[in-house]
Amino acid sequence: MNPLLRFCNVSFGYGGLDVIQSANFDLQAGSCTALIGPNGAGKTTILRLAAGTLQCRSGNVILNDVPLRKLALRKVARTVALVPQQLDVPFQFTVREVVEQGRPGPGSRGCDRVATENLQRTERGRASAREDCAGPRAGTEAAAVG
Repeated sequence: MNPLLRFCNVSFGYGGLDVIQSANFDLQAGSCTALIGPNGAGKTTILRLAAGTLQCRSGNVILNDVPLRKLALRKVARTVALVPQQLDVPFQFTVREVVEQGRPGPGSRGCDRVATENLQRTERGRASAREDCAGPRAGTEAAAVG
């Protein structure tokens, strides 16, 4: 089975500083993967490369067998979601309300069902969704693929 997301010899840097060098990995649909490492190791950069908000210097990020650089960012956003490390929400939105703001509009077949399932998983076990957005920041960044 082909992976949902694949990094093939991906390299990236900011200015003259190389941050990611020849990264290779596959993510299968339905899998759960954690990126761990010290500050400045490139974890957020990898997530941004996967979401298509950054372009790799070399190599390929492949989503559903298609190089990300050949896909419109809107099409990528239907499969990959990135929640920033620090999200300042001006109102007390629930997690569901924040995520729904980025949901594709009508006519995006299947997206509503998948988004609803992902939201239900996110909300399960949370004592208060409002605290997640309004409470102290944990310094984490999350991405969902699928």
